[in-house]
Parts: sequence; C-alpha cells; structure tokens
Amino acid sequence: MNKHHICVVLIALACTPALLTAQNTIGGKAVQVPEAEVAKQSAFLDAERERLLGQYDKAIGLYKKFLYDNERIDAAWYGLARCQEAKEDMAAALESVQKAMTIDPANQWYAIYLGDLYEKSGRTKDAVRVYEGLVKRFPETPEFYQQLAYLCVRSGDPQNGLKALEKLEKLAGITEQTAQSRHLIYVGLRDYKKAAAELQKLADAYPTEPQYRHRLAQFYETTGEVAAARRTYEDILRRYPEDPAARLALAGNIAQKETR
Repeated sequence: MNKHHICVVLIALACTPALLTAQNTIGGKAVQVPEAEVAKQSAFLDAERERLLGQYDKAIGLYKKFLYDNERIDAAWYGLARCQEAKEDMAAALESVQKAMTIDPANQWYAIYLGDLYEKSGRTKDAVRVYEGLVKRFPETPEFYQQLAYLCVRSGDPQNGLKALEKLEKLAGITEQTAQSRHLIYVGLRDYKKAAAELQKLADAYPTEPQYRHRLAQFYETTGEVAAARRTYEDILRRYPEDPAARLALAGNIAQKETR
C-alpha cells in the first residue's frame, strides 16, 4: 500500500466514529447508536490505524485490549496476526489467524494468509493442506492450483504438484506458465522425454510463437538429442524460412555435434 492509499484509509478511519454518531439522523429518522458500540468501533479503528502506520508494538497492545472484551471479532485477530508477523513472532501470528478462521471459516483471505505463514515458517506440508482445502472450496480459481503445485514440489511431492497443474490446465487451458512448470518438474525427476513433451505441447498450442519451438530445440541440444534438435530447427524453418537463430543452429552447433 503506497503513501497515498494509507492517507486515504487513515482519513476514513478518523472520520468513521463521527459518521457512526451522525447516523442517528439519516433519512430524517432518529436512530440511536449505543455509545458502547461507537466506543467499540473506535477502539478497533485505533488499532487498525497504528498497524497501517507501522506502529506494530502499539497496535498489538490495542488489538489485545480490544479483543479482551470482543474476542469474536475475527478482523481484529487478523489485524493482530499481521502485526505479530511484522514483529517476526510467527508462532503468535499463526495462533491469531487460526482464531480468525475459527470465527469465520469461509473467509478465503484468512486461509491464504495462514498458508503464507506456514510457508514462511518452514511448515510447507501444512501450507499444502491449506491450499488443498482452497482448491476444493474454490475450484475455479487458477492461482490456488498454481500455488498448490509449487508447495507440493517444495514439500518433496512433485507427483501431486503435477496433478495440481493438470487440473489447472483443464481449467485455464495450456499456458506458458503451466507448461513450463510441468516441464521443470519433469526435468527435476530426470524424465526428459516427458519434459520435452511439455514443451512440444506448448509449441503446438501456440504455433505462431516460434520461441516455444526454439525452447524445445535448445532443450534437445542440452540433453544430447541432436537428431531431435535438428528436426525441431528444420520445423521452425519450414514455418519461418528466414528465422536466423534456426539457420545459425543448423549451420553451427547442430552440424558440429553431428560430426563428432
């Protein structure tokens, strides 16, 4: 959040208690707002303001004071967790955001934040479980599958990472990001045939993008598949007869490797 946005938020926070008090005349109808409710809102907004200003120690004290009497306000637990993370107290931050989730389990932002905290804390398998829950609850959200795949690989489970990317591909189609991610996983598994197949699939999905075929040809060169690299470069020249990189590769690197 930049300085302009922070200023706008702070002005809004400063005005809110006054607005709450003024609402008793809206529409010409008398509405009594209990002073206790106004005081509660003001106390919460004070804590939010200090968090936005980066005064985390002060904000933590205000959140805790507020939550002592309002322990069912999930947004306060979330704000407290953000401050505790900023102070590098990850254990406390995890506990606080879990309390927010207990109160509002349907809130996806709390789950995303919990997964982020788990990852930062080195608890990658716990983060995986969070995102497994997110893709079940929000099966149309591509970003959740991508993050799940990443976390699976980080946790030492590349096969489930591939499954997550497969589901993502069914949802969003073949993209450079998913194909490259699957390619890299197969490279890590030393399954070069399937790694090449991912690049081939990407190239076929985007026939007007020659860089994908170049990527495939270069991969074949790297893995010593000289004949496959030649076929790929020749395919590029059939599509783009003036492609200088393909011409240079066939006249240089490929020709040299074939004579060895």
